[in-house]
Amino acid sequence: MNNCRSKQKNKGFTLAELMAVIAIIAILAALGFIAISHYWRILKQMEFDSIAKEIFISAQNHISMVDNESYLGSEDFGTAEISGDEEGVFYYVVGSSKSILNDNNSLSLMLPFASIDETVRQGGSYIIRYHKQSARILDVFYSKPSSKYGHEFKEAEYDTLMSGYRGDDNKKKRREYTEDSVIGYYGGEEANTLNYIDDLPEPKLIIENAERLKVKITNAEAIMDKYPDAKLRIVVTGLKSGKSRYIDLVLSGETEYVLDSITESGMHFYDLFCNGDSSSDHPEIKGTDNLIPGENISVQAKVFVDNSLCKLAFSDKKGTNSIFGDETTNANAEINNIRHLENLDPEVSKLAVNTITSAEQSVDLAWDGFLEKVGGTSSQVYKPDEKDETMTDAGKYYPVQMPSYINSYDGKNHKISKIDASSTGNVGLFSTANGKTIKDLELLDFRINAIGDNGYAGALAGRVSETVIENVAVHDSTGISRISASTVAGGLVGEASSSSNINSSLAAVVVNGGSYAGGLVGIADNTVIDSCYAAGHTENGKYKQDQIDVVSTGGYAGGLIGQSKSSTAKNSYTTTSVDGRSGAGGFAGTASGKNSNESYSFINCYSVGYVKISDDTVTNKGGFIGLDQSATYSDCTYLAIANNSKLKAVGNREEATGVKAADVASASHGAAYSYIHFISSNTSKNDALPYDSTLPESYHYQNIAELTMIEPSGYVKTHYGDWPIYETLVVNE
Repeated sequence: MNNCRSKQKNKGFTLAELMAVIAIIAILAALGFIAISHYWRILKQMEFDSIAKEIFISAQNHISMVDNESYLGSEDFGTAEISGDEEGVFYYVVGSSKSILNDNNSLSLMLPFASIDETVRQGGSYIIRYHKQSARILDVFYSKPSSKYGHEFKEAEYDTLMSGYRGDDNKKKRREYTEDSVIGYYGGEEANTLNYIDDLPEPKLIIENAERLKVKITNAEAIMDKYPDAKLRIVVTGLKSGKSRYIDLVLSGETEYVLDSITESGMHFYDLFCNGDSSSDHPEIKGTDNLIPGENISVQAKVFVDNSLCKLAFSDKKGTNSIFGDETTNANAEINNIRHLENLDPEVSKLAVNTITSAEQSVDLAWDGFLEKVGGTSSQVYKPDEKDETMTDAGKYYPVQMPSYINSYDGKNHKISKIDASSTGNVGLFSTANGKTIKDLELLDFRINAIGDNGYAGALAGRVSETVIENVAVHDSTGISRISASTVAGGLVGEASSSSNINSSLAAVVVNGGSYAGGLVGIADNTVIDSCYAAGHTENGKYKQDQIDVVSTGGYAGGLIGQSKSSTAKNSYTTTSVDGRSGAGGFAGTASGKNSNESYSFINCYSVGYVKISDDTVTNKGGFIGLDQSATYSDCTYLAIANNSKLKAVGNREEATGVKAADVASASHGAAYSYIHFISSNTSKNDALPYDSTLPESYHYQNIAELTMIEPSGYVKTHYGDWPIYETLVVNE
């Protein structure tokens, strides 16, 4: 057998053949590149022609609006066309320098801000030729230097362009203007075919400054019915910054736009108008100039129709503030909504107008009402400049930290109700207040909870220093307020320090603190408290054993003050029940020293409250003070009967000069006589609003007017909250 093996013949390209293939490929590639380049130039010319038309129409529409006298009065008409056929023809060449757009000239009237897209107005290069006397646009050349085949026009090119590149006959020349550039054009006969509209309805714009700052067009449907293709542009201008941005919107049945919202991610005024280019998240907003959060703004709407000459329709200009109420001035922020209140904190709003030095509340505010209108109890306060990052848990209020330059908050005797705040640190209506004056404010049904290792809580503020509080009331209306803190809690403020003053103020709420708790103030450090009171809750005239008003779970509790150090309280009283693990007093849990400007630590003060004794140990529990560490007293009293005469005035002292029981028998009179004498100066009528329905509407003991011998004009004129009825016990004893 013969075995045969077949062989496959392998043969490659010769060098000559390979070179020929490469040459053919190169030729085809070159032809393809030429074709691609040709079509690319066509597309660019179509784009640039379209933009030139847009500039032409917008410039014509705006120049038509301006009275000829205004143009004749302008100092700059552009460059005169010396060789033109018509007298009075001028032109502008807009290149790399855009300052000409903001000068007082005809161009700034033809193409004002928001007349065309800012990427065209500020980013393109163009020539506008017009006739001054007739206010008629003649030609527009356009190119975009930053794009492929773009071009930047120079003054020296003008004559060449006029003589050989206008009109449809020169379209190919414009497409091949140079090896590297294409230019667009619109004008001449083509412009004569434009439709003209002279009856565009004026947009009716309103501003709603409430839970959200919102602009609305109320006649959008009427505009759409007449001109379905009509476009809407809203211009927002800051009156302090002088900067503007505009918003392009599609007209619909309910055309509106939110300018500021604290409960929607990325919708703070800062996010929309003050933080660089917002086009990535909000492409409808055009422009990059930054406005200032807190400045007053002007808003105007404009209606126009693309590709049509028209008599532009403008709304009236409406003014408001960017983050506060309408009546905000350079010096004062108007607060007439919870949003305005929250915006006082730069962490919420990025407030940057440091000429605002005060805030005034003009209406009653309610947190629950605010939540209802922004989305319910699942709503949260969002952080500006941090997309989707929240500052609170669902349904919680964010405690406000006013900036240092806002010196005062005036409630104007209005209410704030149902605030619900829970967070770490200092918690209250305000987290802290340093160097402020806060006055004339009523706080109802607050639920405040300061958690964490260093939590301070108060209905008004967690902590204050160098602050004056005047005529502020904290009490219940429909429910029971609760002020709680892991460390220090007070019905009004957690801690007051550094020469603070609290005058003519009250708290009648449940308070629970860790280290210190006070019916009015948790800790008073170098503070003066004058003409104030704290009131409790009773049932049928008796304190509830299962609901003590002021409790310190790990330290000292006081009916008015948890801890008083280097401070003075005068002309003040308490009717609260108290309980403290380390010590408690009907008026103060523990006290040391006095304010340097006062003679005594406690002057003309009294307590009628119940101090709970949970076991047989009564150390550091007293009818007036639990633990005295060098306090001094003048004309102070307490009711011994409140604790069945088991407690002394001061828990750790046998006797204390200047403080005595108001219901203890003297050498010549019985306890009943002393008690009656204690309450006999009460001549006020209808001056109480108790929670306990069995109590009368006339407070039983001496009120602030009787303590001071001056009729107060504020909230302390009325006793909010309850007090105990002891007459029968005193007489029987």
